Amino acid sequence: GGNEEGFKVALSKLENGIKKSDYNVASALDEYVNRIKGTEFVQRGIAFLRTLHKERNEVSEYGCYAGILYESIGQYGQAMKRYNKAIEQMETALPYYRIGETLMALGQLTEAKQAYETCLELDGNFVGVHLQLAEIYEKE
Repeated sequence: GGNEEGFKVALSKLENGIKKSDYNVASALDEYVNRIKGTEFVQRGIAFLRTLHKERNEVSEYGCYAGILYESIGQYGQAMKRYNKAIEQMETALPYYRIGETLMALGQLTEAKQAYETCLELDGNFVGVHLQLAEIYEKE
């Protein structure tokens, strides 16, 4: 219907904005991934982010956000691959947090805890990580 067309147009506009954006890429990507998760456009989003990552390899966020989309459809192996590549490029808190989330989904609490703790070491104010750690400590 017309609604899907509108969504496609919105995605195209977001994608163009992301392509042009040099600063604050992460918040644009966050918005993009949150809109696309749970829709039939996840594969499109993955393809878009992987293409961008090839074109602008220095931006580790592209791979990381592609990982989030893989994670959203249960492709944890692909997600982990993207997160680990992002860490090789630049050690930031986000990929460690996402690794923690993926490991939690797989029920690997000990490994998840290590990833979350590394995330905290890199960014003590990272949103959500304290909650996840508390949850793990409760389960132990």
